[in-house]
Amino acid sequence: MGSPVKQSGSHKKNIVVFDFDDTLIKTDTLLDFARFNGSIRFAYTMLRITPWLVMFALHKIDNQSAKEHFLTAFYGGWSHEKFVKRAHDYIGRLNKLTNPEMIAMVERYIAGGDKVVIVSASIDDWIRPWAAQYGLTVIASQLELVDGIITGKLQGKNCHGKEKVVRFLQAYPDRKSYHLTAYGDGKSDTDMFAFADAYKKIA
Repeated sequence: MGSPVKQSGSHKKNIVVFDFDDTLIKTDTLLDFARFNGSIRFAYTMLRITPWLVMFALHKIDNQSAKEHFLTAFYGGWSHEKFVKRAHDYIGRLNKLTNPEMIAMVERYIAGGDKVVIVSASIDDWIRPWAAQYGLTVIASQLELVDGIITGKLQGKNCHGKEKVVRFLQAYPDRKSYHLTAYGDGKSDTDMFAFADAYKKIA
């Protein structure tokens, strides 16, 4: 991937945003985490929600609705404690799926004193334990909980597309104070690319 994308002629601080799925990690972790929790259950549940997946593919329901049907089918009724434990167990699996070039890029930015942030539509509970290994900040979709139980809904909006920019600005509102570089695979990153000062699309 070469050297990190850098600003020029400015004394602003650098913030670098990385997408997670298909960027830092070489797969879609929404599907992979579900498979990690049991291949037989994964196959059965995917078959059960096929009508919703077809509706999403045909643009009959939006991204958030499709994701919430998925989360409800796989984790609705789970205790959050159980989910978080499985997320920590998942770190080893994620370490085997990392994109070495992107991880090297992250480490170079950190070594240069830049702020590195993951902004992802995936669930923060399985991103944060992995990201903690590198000291990365995480902005991601969050599960709705009622009395510590997963409902299957998201807390707020899915951190996807334009919502990535909204959520990022909530955390870093003084846009004029920093130079922003974004890395992503492009599927849900076009709004973040447009918002950034520089970006790199990962093939």
